[in-house]
Amino acid sequence: MVLRECRAVVVMVDKRQGHFASVLLRRMMGLKPDSASNASSRPVAWRVGWLHWCPLMSRYTGESMEPILKLDSARLLMRQWRDDDLPAFAAMCMDPQVMRYFPEPLSRLESAAMIGRLRGHFAELGFGFWALERKDTGEFIGFTGLHVVGFKAPFTPAVEIGWRLAREHWGLGFASEAAWTALGCGFERLKLDEIVSFTAVSNEPSQKVMQAIGMQHEACDNFDHPKLPDDHPLKPHVLYRISREQWLNTLKP
Repeated sequence: MVLRECRAVVVMVDKRQGHFASVLLRRMMGLKPDSASNASSRPVAWRVGWLHWCPLMSRYTGESMEPILKLDSARLLMRQWRDDDLPAFAAMCMDPQVMRYFPEPLSRLESAAMIGRLRGHFAELGFGFWALERKDTGEFIGFTGLHVVGFKAPFTPAVEIGWRLAREHWGLGFASEAAWTALGCGFERLKLDEIVSFTAVSNEPSQKVMQAIGMQHEACDNFDHPKLPDDHPLKPHVLYRISREQWLNTLKP
C-alpha cells in the first residue's frame, strides 16, 4: 500500500488515537473502515499503539480523542442526531429551494440514510455534521459541521466545513454562527491545519457564508466535482480554504 502525498507528519499515537488516525487514513485512501465490533479486525494501533501517517493533524497533541457530540453558540445547540429529527430533516431535503445547488431533492428514505451516514462519521471519527437546534424554540433547523471529503480531488485529503438550513431560518445569521463555532472546534480541538469548503460556482449564498467566516478563494483552486456528470450545470465548483494561522488572525482585535 502506497500512501498518497499530502500535508502530513508522522505522529506517535496511543490506542484511542491510533484508531482515530487509522480510520481517518482509510477514509482518505477510499478504503472501507475496519469493523468496530470485531477486536481482531481493528487496526494494529488500536491494540498496541503504532506510528501512523495522520494527513490532516500535524499539530495533534496526544490528548485522548473523545467524540465531540455537542457544541454551543450564542443562539444554537449543535448536537448529535436524534431519531425525531427525521421529519424536519426530510422536509428540508425535499424543498427544491434548499436543494437547488444539489443534484436533486432527497426522498424521506434517502434523508434517513443520510442521517445514518452522518451518525457513522461521528462513530468512526468523533466529529461530523452536527444537527442544529435553536435555543429559543427548540426547533431543528438543519446541520453544520466538519466532514472528511469523500472524493478524490487536487485538494484532498481534506476536512470540509459545510451547512444546510431549512428555508424559514435563512437570513438570520445562523449559518455563519454555526460555521464559526465549527471552525473553532476544528482548529482548537481537532488540531487541524486547514479546513476547506466548496460549492457550485452559482451558489453565491454559501460563498458569502464562507467569506463571512474568513475563508479565502483563489481561482486556481476551482475544480469540477468528480461525482457529477460532465454536462451537469453544477459540476463547476469553487474551493475556499482557511488555515490555522488565518483563523488565528481573525481572532485578533
